[in-house]
Amino acid sequence: MKNKKKAILMSILVSAGLLACGKINDSIDSKDEIIDEHAVIEVVDSNGTSLEELNCRVEEIENKEMDFQYIEEYGYIKENASLFDLNGDVIGSVEKGNKIYVIATNNVISVIELQDGTRGFINNNKYSYSYVESESIKNEYTYGYAIYDDGAKVYDTYGVEIGKIEQYEPVKIIDSNDTQSFVETRNGIKGLMYNSMINKLPDDFIDVDISDQLVTVYNDNEKVLEADVVTGVPGHDTDLGYQEILGKDYDRYLDGPTWHVHVDYFFYFNLGEGFHDASWRNEFGGNIYKTGGSHGCVNMDHSDLEKMDEVIEVGTKVLVHK
Repeated sequence: MKNKKKAILMSILVSAGLLACGKINDSIDSKDEIIDEHAVIEVVDSNGTSLEELNCRVEEIENKEMDFQYIEEYGYIKENASLFDLNGDVIGSVEKGNKIYVIATNNVISVIELQDGTRGFINNNKYSYSYVESESIKNEYTYGYAIYDDGAKVYDTYGVEIGKIEQYEPVKIIDSNDTQSFVETRNGIKGLMYNSMINKLPDDFIDVDISDQLVTVYNDNEKVLEADVVTGVPGHDTDLGYQEILGKDYDRYLDGPTWHVHVDYFFYFNLGEGFHDASWRNEFGGNIYKTGGSHGCVNMDHSDLEKMDEVIEVGTKVLVHK
């Protein structure tokens, strides 16, 4: 079984161009051209060293036991990695951020080509698919959110759906090109999204998570404040959507059909809702909002609003989502 697996792997590598079969040279472009259903041929590595003779049969190349699939896409190195030959010997290294061309892969290793033409094996956990065409990879990231009512799907490199986010739900955008982005969802799924399905957020924004009853403020895409809150009670839900701080008021009263209350801070993001302190509350977060929530505003602890006042301004974007 071990020899059979090796034969299958070599057959795949031959067609990928990592190895050459017998008298057939590197100009062969497709696996159909190198398959001789009856011939026993010699397999050699790039240095011309004979590895073994094997029968390159169609059924061996089509056998799925190794579960190799042709990818032929670009990716980038997440951390410094070693490059191996067929015997597992180190034949080189590649540094974090370098662009690679992924020829074929299974669940553990991949056949890749470096920019200088070197080919070999690499462990799959050392790289990610990003489809970036630039010569260097930025180690920066941004955030975005799903635009449409039915959310946005996350795909693997084969185009298989592996996850989904809901409308206005944020994702971390690790890298992108003109058509796709390599993202990480809040529950840790990493994959590809079409850029047409998401909007990028600015570097400074406020995230309001209704489900977790949590407000997070980002400056330069870094968390500068995280606070438990109480949002609108069901029936007076805090409006979902992408908005912005319209004004910052201080030492004022909030009036409604059944209330007249004083607050020290009121940072409003639409005409009826905003962030404000709530002296009548002793606790924030959890499930309080489900039975004792606000009329739509985001209630916060006084000390958290003091900090928020220092790191936001009129015009700061606000993303409210479930």
